[in-house]
Amino acid sequence: MKGAQSAEPAGSVAKTLVDLLGEQVEEEIQRTFAETQLLSDLEMQNALNAARKNATREQLRGLKATLDALLEHNENAPEIERIPREEIVLDRELRDSIIKDGDQRVLATQTKIRRDNTVKDLMAKRIKELAWDSMSVHGAKLLSFTTAQTVHNFPIRVPTEQEKLAIEKVRAMRRIEISMTKAQKKELGMSNSLIELAVADTAAGGDAAARVAEAAEGVLQGETAEDPDEVWIRNQDDPCLYHRFEVSTRERKTSQIIMLEDCITRAKQSFNTLFDDFMKRKVVVLGKIEEKNLRIVEIQEELGSNEELFDARLNDEEQPDRVLIVEDSDVKVEKWVSKEEIRRRQEEEEAAKKKGEGEDAADRALMGMMGGTLAGESKVNKLNETLEKPAHLTPGEGEELTEEQAKELKEWEAQKKALEAEQETYRKALEGENKKLRAEILEECKKFDDGMQELVDARLKTDYNVYEQELYKIKLIQAVAQEEDDIAASIALKKSLTEMDERREGAARAVDEFSSEVSEAERQLEGLKTDSANNEKHFKKEVVDPASAGSKDVAEMLLRTYRRRGDLRELPPALSDEVMQRAEELLEEAVQHDGLVAEAQAAAQAVRGELERLTWTLKQMDDSIHAAEEELQELETRMMSAGSDLDLTLMLKQGQVEVEQAAVATDFSDAEIVEKGVIHANNSLITTSGKEKVAILFEIKDFRKGIHVLQWENSRLDLEEEELLQRTKDLQLLRVTKGLQSIIKGSDEGKTAHENSSLEKLVSYQTKVHGQRVKEKAKSVEGLTAQARVAGRENAELDEDIFALESAVVERQRLCELQGTAAQQGEGRAKKSEESKMRMMVTHRKLLDLAKAQTREIELMREELVRLRARTFPSFAQLSQASLPDTII
Repeated sequence: MKGAQSAEPAGSVAKTLVDLLGEQVEEEIQRTFAETQLLSDLEMQNALNAARKNATREQLRGLKATLDALLEHNENAPEIERIPREEIVLDRELRDSIIKDGDQRVLATQTKIRRDNTVKDLMAKRIKELAWDSMSVHGAKLLSFTTAQTVHNFPIRVPTEQEKLAIEKVRAMRRIEISMTKAQKKELGMSNSLIELAVADTAAGGDAAARVAEAAEGVLQGETAEDPDEVWIRNQDDPCLYHRFEVSTRERKTSQIIMLEDCITRAKQSFNTLFDDFMKRKVVVLGKIEEKNLRIVEIQEELGSNEELFDARLNDEEQPDRVLIVEDSDVKVEKWVSKEEIRRRQEEEEAAKKKGEGEDAADRALMGMMGGTLAGESKVNKLNETLEKPAHLTPGEGEELTEEQAKELKEWEAQKKALEAEQETYRKALEGENKKLRAEILEECKKFDDGMQELVDARLKTDYNVYEQELYKIKLIQAVAQEEDDIAASIALKKSLTEMDERREGAARAVDEFSSEVSEAERQLEGLKTDSANNEKHFKKEVVDPASAGSKDVAEMLLRTYRRRGDLRELPPALSDEVMQRAEELLEEAVQHDGLVAEAQAAAQAVRGELERLTWTLKQMDDSIHAAEEELQELETRMMSAGSDLDLTLMLKQGQVEVEQAAVATDFSDAEIVEKGVIHANNSLITTSGKEKVAILFEIKDFRKGIHVLQWENSRLDLEEEELLQRTKDLQLLRVTKGLQSIIKGSDEGKTAHENSSLEKLVSYQTKVHGQRVKEKAKSVEGLTAQARVAGRENAELDEDIFALESAVVERQRLCELQGTAAQQGEGRAKKSEESKMRMMVTHRKLLDLAKAQTREIELMREELVRLRARTFPSFAQLSQASLPDTII
């Protein structure tokens, strides 16, 4: 029925869409009989049920109206009679079903949450057991107060029972070994062999024998030097450790690894003890700071100030146990509190309240009687105390104080001044105490921070010791692992050699067997080849020889045909039938025999190839055995040298390592450790060679210096010779005049002296005149500078006047624009603009004229100044036209 109901609208919609598209639509839809019958039944049922549906709808509308009226009445009812909306339920079964469904979902959610919490608790427990409970010392970090310096401790794991038993066993065995070694040394040192040897050598005579005898006597009397092994053991962290040169066997290496691990743990524990001491010291310092901060808070309360306190507390990283504590601030979501939890908290609060009723009474009494403190009121509120002025000491309007009141007023003022002075003294004392407490806090922090350097140094030393021991332990582990690998490789090589020997014996036997088979095959082949030769001889005897009697050519052709196993019918018919028949029989036998020879050759070749393969295989096995033996020999050699080729850790300074350092890990595989004495010897040799080379270079330098000096001397003499020759040439070519002759004769000496004196006077005069001119120029420069400054000030004033005038013009324009009406502005806008432009042009022109006038006045004043200055100084203008003394010839 539903299908029929939905089919008809769909068809009508499709018909409408098709009709809208403009396509041809059938006017009537052809339906089947069953569809028509179904539609008629549906229409009949709808008609029968329509009345029932309408009645049900009316009933529902009535119920809804009644319910709405009841709800409205409930809302308008008094509060005491009002029923909550949640309690008004019409379908109780549905409500109960919903509640039940909700309870089931709540129960399922609670079960899921409990299961998840159980899983998380289990995981947390396992993680805690692995990462927390398994540690005897947890990781912590000590922070300084005022600096960024931090120091970490060493986290230490709890040793297992197996590890404890292993270290105890190793120590016990090592102590027994040490005791046995001491006993052996003592027994060996007290043996008669050394004494008898010393006595025998002494009897033989010689200084060496005497020294040996003295050493033997020292052994007997115990006067020898201290045992170096004892010294080494005493200097070690663990006296049970082996000496580095004694760790030669795998058992000792294993024991050394176990003892090194214990040494590392004890070194870390030693540092952790020091770390804990410093942590306790910090806690003590924090306690002192807390006491001082409490006193500072009291002082600030009295002073009424709110200065920031020095906040010092332990960091979370300094308290490793806080990792397992979850604070409420760590939970970022709102915590859900159940009703049971709320009821439990209320009960606890009520119990605590009942328990503290007596104390509350004491507190109330303390608050009522003494203000909540046992301290005196003068100490608590001393700075807040005020001295109120008595009312009778305040005169009214028009009244005057009596003598007694004036005296009392003076006493009150004196008391007030004394109180203020006392409060000021108390305030200064509190401020001083505040500063002192803050300084003490800083001093405590600085003292602790300075002491932390000791902890830092101890941490660095411990790190160095731990890293060295761990490196040595790693090297021992690598050596043990290498030894185990070598042993496994040796066993595998020996096993492989045994198997290869067995296979080699089998291959050798196969080679021998095939050698005999090859010999047999070759013997058979040789026999067949001999038979072939005999058959050919027989053919010559029975066929060729009779044929050669008739014709040699035919005989030769017959023999060639036989040898190539050709067809005898191709020969000319020169032979008889019997010979021809016999030749064919012999040729047939030869062909069959050739087949046997070929088979024998193939068999011999196959056997020979197999023999070569077996021989090559045997050679390869011999090479493999030889290589394995060499590898085994090298392995055994390395294993034997491993007992003496030990790994040692050496302390080297940074400058002593001359290997180029890599970015991450430097490879020292090809590096060598050189003893200091060798280096010093080489350095001494290099220094000596260098000094000798420097001495030789000095000798070469001095020798070359002498050569250069001689070259320079020769050059100087050559130049002097050239100069003298040129002077001689000049004297020879000089023209002799009367003046020169007079000079040579010496008659012109007075004239020359007169000219010299005239020139000296001229020089002094010119120097004096030059000085005067310089002074005049300096004065003129000063005057011009002063004039420039005056002119600059005047120009600045003029600029200010121009700016003021322009500002006044602008302001007047604005005033005119503001004062004018809209109509006047519309009518005289062009006129005002022209007038303003004209005024601006006139003002600008006036200012230019004023500037020009002032410029002319400045020039006139400058000329007058020059004229006045010229009166006070002598003028040498007339000398410019007269002839100067230096112009006289």
